[in-house]
Amino acid sequence: MRIIRFQYSRTLRGGNGDEAAIRSPKLRAAGALVLVSDARKEVETLNLVDGIWVTDPQYAVPLAIALRQGLVDVATVRQARAGHLTKLV
Repeated sequence: MRIIRFQYSRTLRGGNGDEAAIRSPKLRAAGALVLVSDARKEVETLNLVDGIWVTDPQYAVPLAIALRQGLVDVATVRQARAGHLTKLV
């Protein structure tokens, strides 16, 4: 099962400090990593930065809905493909 991992940050760290904070071996299996930050001036709505979604708080819920639907669609295709492969054997 894939998950969407959210982290909220109110501070602006230098470089990619916020992104590095949510990267860990435990989280690499997540379906999507999202950093919600109201201090990121270079991101007005949302942006994909080094594989991590960065968004303003007001866009967190719509982004979550879109990412969840994407994960559901991928899971559906994988399940259908697995069923198709078993029928061929």
